[in-house]
Amino acid sequence: MRKIKITIAQIYEQHNLLGIKEIIQKRKDSDLIVFPESTLSIKSLASIKTLQKIVTEYSTSIVIGVIFQNGKRLYDYSYYISPEKIERYQKIHVHWVENHVPGKEFRVVKTPFGKIGLLICFDAAFQESGRVLAMMGAEMIVIIHAIPAHFPYRVNLLRSQSIALNNQLYVIDSCKPGRNFTGHGAIFDPYGKKLMEQGKYQSIMTRTIDMDVVAIWRKKEKIFPYRKPRLYKAISSNGCPV
Repeated sequence: MRKIKITIAQIYEQHNLLGIKEIIQKRKDSDLIVFPESTLSIKSLASIKTLQKIVTEYSTSIVIGVIFQNGKRLYDYSYYISPEKIERYQKIHVHWVENHVPGKEFRVVKTPFGKIGLLICFDAAFQESGRVLAMMGAEMIVIIHAIPAHFPYRVNLLRSQSIALNNQLYVIDSCKPGRNFTGHGAIFDPYGKKLMEQGKYQSIMTRTIDMDVVAIWRKKEKIFPYRKPRLYKAISSNGCPV
């Protein structure tokens, strides 16, 4: 069994590394600690190297949301950082109220405990995102969010649940909490079952999962070998439903 500890650090926005380091230190027995979208706002990538030194010190790994400003351009990143590597995903589906530079490719990261796909917030509204990552080998998808408080959070949870169910993988949701955001981070297993859900406000929760469940369920319920890609051409069109 590939049992791993996942911690969702549903915290308020941190503009310094000290608070993040304290959380990593307290949850250093976790294999992966997930922070929300835009946890850090930076103008220099030196902070990313500092984060790698921190996770190396405590022998863990993190996924963390970073807003990077380069001149007048803003980039919305999800970083996977471990002692061995730094990889990042740039948000592809930029919401119409945002002005971030959109990314151009999906990202699956090879880790010691499995392959992880990375998504950011509005990406989850597009079921194609989850399917593409699954076809790229993802066994888990980590989705980080900063969902405004006025948005019904249950809609977001249903989106993540459907990505898990339809692609037979784990989905880890981490969202900013508090007055301005929805909170309600969650973990869904490859059957679409919700294993954990946080509340609206700041909280840090840990759950142990078994990554082998992905292969077991995919072997039993053989979805992928029976796909009919030649019939799915409409998905790649730019049209809208009539």
